[in-house]
Amino acid sequence: MQLEPSESDWAFAKIVHDEFSQKPGAQHIASEFALAYLSAVLNKVKPDSVLEFGAGIGTITHFLLQHPANIGHVTTTENHPYCLEQFAANISEEFDGRYDLIVDDSTLLPGQRPYELVIVDNLVSARGYAYLDNSMTCFVEGARSANRREIQSELAGRGLRCDFVNYNRGMQYFSIVLRCSKKSGIPYPKFRLCKVRKGCWIGTVKPTV
Repeated sequence: MQLEPSESDWAFAKIVHDEFSQKPGAQHIASEFALAYLSAVLNKVKPDSVLEFGAGIGTITHFLLQHPANIGHVTTTENHPYCLEQFAANISEEFDGRYDLIVDDSTLLPGQRPYELVIVDNLVSARGYAYLDNSMTCFVEGARSANRREIQSELAGRGLRCDFVNYNRGMQYFSIVLRCSKKSGIPYPKFRLCKVRKGCWIGTVKPTV
């Protein structure tokens, strides 16, 4: 899935990120970059129902419920006591009836809702990946290579795959240090180059053949 966030996607992402970055427990919330791409996904897919694994303090849940795409219902999972406490404080009562918070994702019932979008932002039980199905969009926040491997493994067993596209924030370059040659004693620069700055992975589930 190829995407390019619009100015309105970036603006909405900034509003929500700025708000939640000031809240307790904000150290691991989704980046503004990832939220902008999630906004682009919502505008393209226009899902009525979304399944989110890993509500955290509620950043993405709030983002989904507040988004102009007017999502009908969000099912989200979280089991950390601190996150559950902050989630309750951060999700407005105006959203009551439009979301379900599930403490144990193994209690989710297959076929309970026809989710068009699944968001992975935490550990997922083996049963959780069973919700991925043909034509469904999958959004993985951050790198989460283990999650992506588990997704592909689960899908392969059902004759499906998800061709993820990585959207990242470019390369982060590190420092330059001076080292001395053992032979000549002449200093020379040693580069500690770069790593990929995390963003998100987005794909659509489709048949293997």
